[in-house]
Amino acid sequence: MYPPEYQSQYASPAKQDEPKGLAITSMVLGIVSLVIPFVGLLTAILAIIFGAVSRSHNESGRGMAIAGIVCGIIALVGGIVIIIVIAVAASTPS
Repeated sequence: MYPPEYQSQYASPAKQDEPKGLAITSMVLGIVSLVIPFVGLLTAILAIIFGAVSRSHNESGRGMAIAGIVCGIIALVGGIVIIIVIAVAASTPS
């Protein structure tokens, strides 16, 4: 005779997709680029790059990658506008 078959009382937990590092990095750099003005342009460019790479690899954490890209674009455009305003203000005679 065969021994009785036992079933496990507990089901194994469903595997959840964890956000990937590039998406998290993109989001954090995007937020930093909005908050810290002096390093904002550099972190904005990096946020856009990391977000684009994360999206092209179809990693999980899609929303975080998009948030990083959007924050990076906003900070980049805002930084460029501020630089232009300062340059025009400095070149105008008083």
